[in-house]
Amino acid sequence: MVRDELMGALPRLRRLPDRLDRIMTLAARGDLRVRSVVDEDESRVLRTLVNRALLATVGASFLLVAAVLLVSADRGPMVSAGTGLFDILGYGGLFTGSVLLLRVVAGVTRDGRPELGPSPDDRTSDRDELAAGQWRVFQSPHELSERFEDLYRSGFA
Repeated sequence: MVRDELMGALPRLRRLPDRLDRIMTLAARGDLRVRSVVDEDESRVLRTLVNRALLATVGASFLLVAAVLLVSADRGPMVSAGTGLFDILGYGGLFTGSVLLLRVVAGVTRDGRPELGPSPDDRTSDRDELAAGQWRVFQSPHELSERFEDLYRSGFA
């Protein structure tokens, strides 16, 4: 069993010195570049937080104004036999404020849920692609760290 594993890892181990040599050569020439999506990710997080805070504030404002319109003694100009303009505006504000606040809650809930990711079979193919030197672009630092953990658990590292 150990022998089979070593035989399976042998092609990857043979290419390892070449890759290290290439990395060291690029570093010595100053051509080694490492891209980070952390800055983009931080600005996206900040933009999302500001967007949600703004939606929550506007939604709460709609609810507050609607509640004031509905509990006021004056019903405003009469639109029909028993319905005043403030009643219509109040119920419209309740609906609009509720929709905005529910949108904020749905966004927070969606971000807390793990994304539907690849199946375990796909992760095996990712490991094989990385072992074969085929590189892919990761969408976030979190995805990159997950892939490294998967590779480490599988015995690649």
